Amino acid sequence: METALEATVVPSVEELIEKLDTDGYVAMPGAVSPELVSRLQVALEHAMDHAAALHQASGVGGTADSDDNPEGADGPLGGAAHHVVVHGGAFLDLLDTQPCFDTISAYLGSDQIVLNAFGAVSNPKSAGAYEHAKIVHRDTRSFHPSFRQLVWFFVLLDDFTIENGATWMMAGSSDRPDRPSNEEFYESAHQVTAPKGSMVLMDGRTWHAAGMNQTDEPRRLLTLAFSRPFVKPQLDYCRALGTEAVAEMSENLKQVLGYYSRVPASLEEWYTLPENRFYRSNQG
Repeated sequence: METALEATVVPSVEELIEKLDTDGYVAMPGAVSPELVSRLQVALEHAMDHAAALHQASGVGGTADSDDNPEGADGPLGGAAHHVVVHGGAFLDLLDTQPCFDTISAYLGSDQIVLNAFGAVSNPKSAGAYEHAKIVHRDTRSFHPSFRQLVWFFVLLDDFTIENGATWMMAGSSDRPDRPSNEEFYESAHQVTAPKGSMVLMDGRTWHAAGMNQTDEPRRLLTLAFSRPFVKPQLDYCRALGTEAVAEMSENLKQVLGYYSRVPASLEEWYTLPENRFYRSNQG
């Protein structure tokens, strides 16, 4: 069954949180400007090329630019690019707009949030690309029935349709500790269709799966995860971007990239004035 999304009045933070709490996900069409979507598409093309080269060099991908998979390396990670924010540019600009940060903060119960992951998936037609996404799964590995560990934030860079593999979501499944069977999942789950530029918020405990792309075009989206500052991120974004470079960024970017929740590496770094501390007292 398809869940069609139409542009409506922007819901309040309270309404978004209620939807997250009951369904485990909520979608907002038209949330990202067409200009920024275009820039993100161009930036993602470069990031995908870079990731495909790394996949092959490290032995986790297959042959790039094959007839079967024009998106690049196949194998477990084909069609995916992880931590694309390290390329800067439009990816940092997206973060600096603080998209839905008020809702994410309220849902996680923290005044401060940090980036836990920032990747992308193209979901090409190739059957061998990024199989993990097509299996019924959730993105929070350590399940807890009440602790909201991660909120995922998807930015759709193409229209999501039934034909190109719109993501399947199982509403109300965020409190389930065990994976539902395929039969149960597909009997009750819905494919979330929406136009490019839409955003989808999802509790990391929600069971979901990528659909099968039956078209010859990729179905691209950015996949961002946010957490409280004390939850370890998947990559040290400050080091990856350059700590000195991050120190010159906006207060919003310093916060979300984890600049104020770093771990000291020496006693000299530990014993320092409060304003210079790596892990600030307001980070939880």
